[in-house]
Formats: sequence, C-alpha cells, structure tokens
Amino acid sequence: MNHFSGSDLAEDVADRFFLDEAPAGAEFPYLVYSIVSASPDKTFSEEFIDTMIQFDIFSASTAAAEVTNIYNHLKDLFDEQEFTIFGSTLIWMKLANLITSMEALTTKAGETSVRRWSADFDVKALTT
Repeated sequence: MNHFSGSDLAEDVADRFFLDEAPAGAEFPYLVYSIVSASPDKTFSEEFIDTMIQFDIFSASTAAAEVTNIYNHLKDLFDEQEFTIFGSTLIWMKLANLITSMEALTTKAGETSVRRWSADFDVKALTT
C-alpha cells in the first residue's frame, strides 16, 4: 500500500483500512475495500483485467463533514491517478459510482447509526 502511506486518506483512517470486513469493535472512522468483480478482456495482441474495487467508508459522526472529507481524500488518491501495480500496467483507475446511506450497527456501546459511503472504482490493467 505504498500509494496509501503518508496520504491524507492514511491520516483520516490511520491503520483502520481493512480487506473485505472490519474486525468487530473497529474504531470509527474506518475504510473497507473489496473486489466486486474481475473480468478478463482480450484484443488480438493484448490481455487486460477489468476490476471493480469498492471502498466503503464508515463514520459514526453525526455530521457529514467527516465522511465527505474521507471520500474526497479517497478520490484524490485513486481517481484518475497514476501509480504502479506489480505485474501489470495500469491503464486507468476511475471513480464509477457512489452510494451514500445511513445504517444501524451494533457496537460495544449498543446500536448506533453510522454513515456508509460506498465508492466503486473501475480499474483496467494490461496483463501482458
């Protein structure tokens, strides 16, 4: 995660950046990322992989400022930026979709309402 280290996003969520699901009792705010789909694609001379990665931002703040700030830092870090993917050549990574919601989660303190923003990024990489 070299692209993540030292970024504004890293400062927002510190070490609370999880693959697939957050551990029980994770401190807010936190970020969960997962691969939604990964589809191979070919031309006559090249092979690609088209991957959809979803980043879920969770915030227990009653105001939208915290989740909005984290979302903006996520976009700044990944939307149409250049970086290295080991073993592949990045063609693009771009924001494809955003869904915002409020959810009830059970925490150590009981049930609480949290903001969940789900941002989908389309990643196309050349694999040959």
